[in-house]
Amino acid sequence: KNAINDIVSEYSSSDNDIFVYGNYSVFYLITKRKAPNKYLFQSSLRADKDIFDDFIRVMDENPPKVIIIFKDVNEKDSKLLFDNLSNSYSFVKSNNDVRVYSLLK
Repeated sequence: KNAINDIVSEYSSSDNDIFVYGNYSVFYLITKRKAPNKYLFQSSLRADKDIFDDFIRVMDENPPKVIIIFKDVNEKDSKLLFDNLSNSYSFVKSNNDVRVYSLLK
């Protein structure tokens, strides 16, 4: 998992927020980065459209510099995330555990 820290360090600085998609909140501690919003446990996003809409709104208002998507996250869920974010991210790297996207702005 140290490789994930290296990837995050390559594409962000310590004052940037990151978003970890998948229930791996420990990576905020490992990477010494903050989450951009209160949605650390994403299972609730699928449960309620209002919660999901609020999540997308706060992601647009305060976009994280890096998004990490763990490969065990349902493909449908990660597609839902990116279909609802503006075209603000580009794929930068992957390894056996994660796909990493970086903010274009």
